[in-house]
Amino acid sequence: MTRPLVSLLDAFVPTWCISCKAVGSLFCYQCRSKLVPRERLVTRASFDGWAAFDLDANVANLILAYKDRGRTALAEFLARRLLGPLSRFGDQDLTLVAMPSSSAGVARRGFDSAGLLVRALAKKSGLPMAKGLLTHRRETADQRPLAAADRESNLFESLEARQGQGRVLIVDDIVTTGASVLECRRALTSAGFEVAGFITIAETLLQKPISLRKASAQPHEWV
Repeated sequence: MTRPLVSLLDAFVPTWCISCKAVGSLFCYQCRSKLVPRERLVTRASFDGWAAFDLDANVANLILAYKDRGRTALAEFLARRLLGPLSRFGDQDLTLVAMPSSSAGVARRGFDSAGLLVRALAKKSGLPMAKGLLTHRRETADQRPLAAADRESNLFESLEARQGQGRVLIVDDIVTTGASVLECRRALTSAGFEVAGFITIAETLLQKPISLRKASAQPHEWV
């Protein structure tokens, strides 16, 4: 289903809450109230960012509805949740960079979930968004079922960025091992950018320490 068709359905088909299925609201007040804000510093291999939530069942359902059930109108709600983490970076001159969606993911969903989220955040924050700055050098496997070490190998040197300069901030939906945001940082710094950090809707709390190793000739550690 394409994004225009999804948006048309959102506008004219009766709306059910994504959580409790009550008619009348995409995400009703009672279900929104169950989201517990846990704005927190997130560190992966000495790379710092900020998350709006811990990844619990309610937050996971919200992100799933947006990304994989075509509820594109949730981009505005999610972008508002990212304003708090974004404010942690002060009034710095930043450009927002979306975690690039894979071509397979865009084809499956019918829209670029990461790009749509960052466009909404750029509109609300007044910060510019770098369009198409990061691209995939090769296709990668779905990260979700992979162990930490396999995520590392799956993403290693999978991204590239156009040459440029300036301070950028990476925007992701969920950070688990940190492999994705660290690969984004590697590609961006290699292209000449200064990466201020990252923000994410939710952090998956790791149950045990992850191993670290040096990535290529880059001066940072990679998970």
